[in-house]
Amino acid sequence: ELAMGDSFDPCFRDSRSMGCVSYSHRYFNKIVNKKTFGKAYTAAMQELESSVQALRKSRWERVLATSGTAKVLAKTVAVFSGDVRAEASIHRDDLVALRDWILAIEYLDELVELGVSESRIHLIPSGLAILLAVMDSLKINSLSYCDVALREGILYEMDED
Repeated sequence: ELAMGDSFDPCFRDSRSMGCVSYSHRYFNKIVNKKTFGKAYTAAMQELESSVQALRKSRWERVLATSGTAKVLAKTVAVFSGDVRAEASIHRDDLVALRDWILAIEYLDELVELGVSESRIHLIPSGLAILLAVMDSLKINSLSYCDVALREGILYEMDED
């Protein structure tokens, strides 16, 4: 989901068909390597094209990521980069370093050492590809993880009605 607004007033909302679970099955079902990661990243970039045109016309002060995978990636890059104080910040350079490390390791199980639960390990490559595509397509160098989700926005909107 992509959204832009001022306080609680949305000026842009769009839903893209690019979830971590479906990308994991489609691109990383058997192997994670440079080729499969490139395919997932390219697919995410293509999926974002129509939204990016509208969003690039706007300016923003703050960028937030709210998905469960963004939460895991924020924690993982904080441990990976050695800066556990910055758990809410996600920097593109740290994601690229994590991507390079993941592509170099033999088994994704090594992500457990970075605090990733076994149940989410298989989603990290797809979430990483999607988040890098979002950041690259919108030219975002860093964003913050925020512990809210789409459901809170829907509930807020329903309460207003």
